[in-house]
Amino acid sequence: TIQESFEILSAFKINGKRYSARVYTPDYCFYDGDELTKVVDVKGGDATLTTDARLRMLLFMIRYKIPVTIARYDYHTGLFTEEQL
Repeated sequence: TIQESFEILSAFKINGKRYSARVYTPDYCFYDGDELTKVVDVKGGDATLTTDARLRMLLFMIRYKIPVTIARYDYHTGLFTEEQL
């Protein structure tokens, strides 16, 4: 699937203030039947892999026990390389 959203933190309330749920939306999700087997997030360079993006990916991995694969595009070669976060 493309850009499927996953809840990484449920909504909660503290002292009467409500905090909304947080989601992570990877670029691609791969399934084997009904089982999620691979998640890929495409990045154009280091500038798009921010601290916030890394935190969302880590929270996703903790909750769903699926590693996130980073696909980086090299503008010079026109190829993608993959690495796990």
